[in-house]
Amino acid sequence: MTTRRDLRTAFFGIVSDLNDEREWKDYKTVEICGRSCNVQIRGRFHKWNEWVWDGRCECGGIAGSSRHNRSKDEAAENAIKDLVSKA
Repeated sequence: MTTRRDLRTAFFGIVSDLNDEREWKDYKTVEICGRSCNVQIRGRFHKWNEWVWDGRCECGGIAGSSRHNRSKDEAAENAIKDLVSKA
């Protein structure tokens, strides 16, 4: 039988996991024009009802970013596209 304590523990575990996703984390390294570029992502709630992903890509002093993406891959891809458009 599930107790209130079990539910509370599960709830705070989920909140903790979501909180960890809110920090910028290295996602992958890509090579653009012979340079190694670092791509980072983070997740967050948008308007408290939608989970979205933000991305950023830094390479050679130029940074690209993306916001409000539906997936990690989309966030990374759009950040890379933004970086390339600025180069």
